Amino acid sequence: MDILDRRKFPSSAADLVLFGVEDIKLLTAHYGARPMFENGTTVLAEWETYKSIVAGRPEGESFPDTYSFIMGNGAFSSMPAISFALSVKLILPFATAEAERGFSCMTRAKGAEEVQMKTPMLSNRIMIQLNGPAHPRNLGARSPEVFDGMMKIYDGEVAALLKASIKSWVLGIARAHLASIGDQYSKRQAQTGLDPR
Repeated sequence: MDILDRRKFPSSAADLVLFGVEDIKLLTAHYGARPMFENGTTVLAEWETYKSIVAGRPEGESFPDTYSFIMGNGAFSSMPAISFALSVKLILPFATAEAERGFSCMTRAKGAEEVQMKTPMLSNRIMIQLNGPAHPRNLGARSPEVFDGMMKIYDGEVAALLKASIKSWVLGIARAHLASIGDQYSKRQAQTGLDPR
């Protein structure tokens, strides 16, 4: 979809003639089930119209500016397939942003020296990074005194999160142990018919 970006257009008119034709054919094959992509010849004609309009725009123009121009001047109505492709390209970065954030968070949580880290620990670290307090070094503390104060607050909040997690874990183990004792009690009572106390 980079062919839709003005900055990717070739500078010479000779190169512009064949520019993007194969990519448009691939898009037509991919979106062929949509009515606007059924006729490949029409889609290629739309592409030529788009190229002629956009080639007259400034070379360094950003894609959102090109999109606004095309949608604002009414040209989109004569190019339904290209307008659809423009809209897909416009939202694509937002559609992948959340996954990219997740991978970035995972990279921060699991450094190169921690390759043996198991999934539960990685999951816990990511949860703290996503839902826990912001680290002071990411908040832009200007002086060492402010940074130290922020670190104390951060350390306290992280300690509280860890304490709550450990308490939950211990309570879970205790509940499981008590349930196991209850099961043993019930089995003994069923086997002997007597109260095991």
